[in-house]
Amino acid sequence: MSGGSYIATKDELKSVALDTEAGMDELRAAHNNNAAVLNLHRFLLEKFIPAGLLESACNEWHAIQMKMIEEERAKANGPHAQA
Repeated sequence: MSGGSYIATKDELKSVALDTEAGMDELRAAHNNNAAVLNLHRFLLEKFIPAGLLESACNEWHAIQMKMIEEERAKANGPHAQA
């Protein structure tokens, strides 16, 4: 409504609150599912991969990711970008 004020009714507020609660419940469920998957991955990694090998692989992955990020930044800045 342009130019005027609008006061929501009790039913409208209740509807918004219920929709918000339902949305929060969905987010909570998704978060809990992601946490369960991450915990399973951690369990499997710790059970079947020696700690030193896992650490080495993580460090290697991190270095590769940092290199990829730098390459993307260089592409985004272009050949004539200022340093």
